[in-house]
Amino acid sequence: DIPVNQVVYPQSSIHVKDPELGLFGRNVVCLPDPTIILFNEIFIGINNVDVLMPLKEVAFFKKAEVVTDTDDEEQLENPNKNQDPNVTNVISRACKHVMRQQR
Repeated sequence: DIPVNQVVYPQSSIHVKDPELGLFGRNVVCLPDPTIILFNEIFIGINNVDVLMPLKEVAFFKKAEVVTDTDDEEQLENPNKNQDPNVTNVISRACKHVMRQQR
């Protein structure tokens, strides 16, 4: 968003031939934001609105203990072995939440 002179939504496409961007001579296509492209008779809508950060701020997640049949010694040697991966990766959890939504 920095090289674009508009600070509001929607935004026009970036000029590819701008020497400050370093994209000249490459196979780069810049599109406006938001945009709809047609690919093999499938319409794909694309925008630059970040939905993960607001979702992360309002999310509530409480860690659940994972119970296994391992020895106590093995659990003491590697305490994070059975830890839920959603506890450590908040962005991954938010992405999974967005992708599982159905209309």
